[in-house]
Amino acid sequence: MLVSKQYAEAISDITTVDWDSTLQAIHAIVEQPVFKQLSRNPFISSEHKASLVIACIKKATKEEKGLIQALAKHGRFDQVKAIHEQYLRNQLIKQGTLKVEITTANKPSPKQKKLIENFAILQTGSDTNTLFEYHINDAIIGGFILKFNDYIIDKSLAARLESIGHNTQGS
Repeated sequence: MLVSKQYAEAISDITTVDWDSTLQAIHAIVEQPVFKQLSRNPFISSEHKASLVIACIKKATKEEKGLIQALAKHGRFDQVKAIHEQYLRNQLIKQGTLKVEITTANKPSPKQKKLIENFAILQTGSDTNTLFEYHINDAIIGGFILKFNDYIIDKSLAARLESIGHNTQGS
């Protein structure tokens, strides 16, 4: 199981904290160049790193402090963004909503969106509310990539070309 998933599941059980805001704040702190430089310093203990992050969060709760201390102790500050994303996915699942991220090379037309979304519904087997989130990445050349839960379905032209390249190299 991914580390981010373990942390996200652990904090999801604590409903007295606004974890969305907390994780955003922690991420903003640990992404600062000064903090990154300090965190690489072998002479600064994990306790000091945790104390620094806690000091930057106004009125941190016992639970928030515990998360920050665990992240520092295990050197997981680089995982905060992934933990946050997983936490948000978990919240959607609790609400009965499945989030499907769709990456295309260009902005899809309404007809293309409908086709892609119907394909996604077939692949996910989801009869729940489905939230589609679109991203553009011209590196995939054409086609699309679906991401949901722990699955990736790559129907991009770039992936097909790479596959052809691997197949011809093996011949």
